[in-house]
Amino acid sequence: MSIFNLNGNPNVRGIQKNDPEKRAFFEFTDIYGLRFFKIMGLSLLYFFTSIPFYILTTLVVVFIFQLFATAAPETIMFLLGIETLTDSVYLTASTVFSGIISVFICVFFGAGPTTAGFHFVLRNYVRHDHAWIFSDFFGKTFKNFGQALLVWLFSMIGLVLLSVAWIFYSSMGGVFSYLVYVVYFFLLVFIMVHIYIYQLMVTFKLGIKDLYKNALLMAFGGFSQNFLTLLIVLIVVGGAFLLFMNIERLLLFYFLLALLLLGFAGLLYNFTAHLSIRKILPKEEDYSEEI
Repeated sequence: MSIFNLNGNPNVRGIQKNDPEKRAFFEFTDIYGLRFFKIMGLSLLYFFTSIPFYILTTLVVVFIFQLFATAAPETIMFLLGIETLTDSVYLTASTVFSGIISVFICVFFGAGPTTAGFHFVLRNYVRHDHAWIFSDFFGKTFKNFGQALLVWLFSMIGLVLLSVAWIFYSSMGGVFSYLVYVVYFFLLVFIMVHIYIYQLMVTFKLGIKDLYKNALLMAFGGFSQNFLTLLIVLIVVGGAFLLFMNIERLLLFYFLLALLLLGFAGLLYNFTAHLSIRKILPKEEDYSEEI
């Protein structure tokens, strides 16, 4: 039997829907502990199937890096801790720095169409439902391929537009320079939208406009819990990166990302989204798949 037991056993009891309700923290830890090896296997599957979109995301970040290097080179020098941005430093920095930033973008925003299948399996786990990892992962990926691809494209476009807005407003003087903080706020809300959009996508029959509208409403409606969720993910993933940020140990960070971090972040996203949706649709029959 596989150590990850990727197909699972639907006859194993686990956590039941009718069990006494626990506080959110203990409910999450119970789910994570019970499904730990399955989440680990799912995380590896998601990591390897999303590599093409990780590469595409890195190319987008390289483009953003070029925008900053051209219009705001002092920002790049500040981030890199250097005084002069030479061609050799720029080439190395744009490659390595863009690759690392792309990791965080994929964690917070998702990495293309396979994110739909990834979130479907995790959504079932937080609802205490069974999921077949391979068949459900690929089945939901193909079923939601178009919408998930659009969400990824909109995410990349949004990041480019927010970067241009930051460069523009940061170069202005006076009171207009404070509009940079508006850009920060929009970025935060934009990230929060992605906590919900994939679970909404694989659960309800919604057009792309309604997906964003409902995800945006939930981003504002649960702002404090969304912020806490993002902070936890940032601390966990960022802490792991800082631990292995030496270039010789960077592969260890990617290994940890594939094995644990993607699964943890995805489960926490889906758990947060599930709590919000459960408040709106408290009855289980009102929260059936694809209503």
